[in-house]
Amino acid sequence: MKSKKILFAIFGLVLTLALAKVFFSNTLSTTGGKIAMLEKEASNLDLENSLLGEEIVKLSSLSRISSEAENLGFGKPNLVSNLTSEIPVALK
Repeated sequence: MKSKKILFAIFGLVLTLALAKVFFSNTLSTTGGKIAMLEKEASNLDLENSLLGEEIVKLSSLSRISSEAENLGFGKPNLVSNLTSEIPVALK
């Protein structure tokens, strides 16, 4: 009778450990898939970030801005005039 209880306890322990192993294996494989997906997404975002950085550099170059300004009708002024104040701003 005592040996049947011990055998039943061992069988229950083995069954519990087997179920725990299946549960944790499933959890780890699912987590590994999620990690791989997130790493791929991070890689894609890094690539997109570098491409956008290159586009920012290209669009903000002074030569491009100057040519766009000329296309929009802006130009260098022919005559520069300065305004002078007759009255000083701060009185003594």
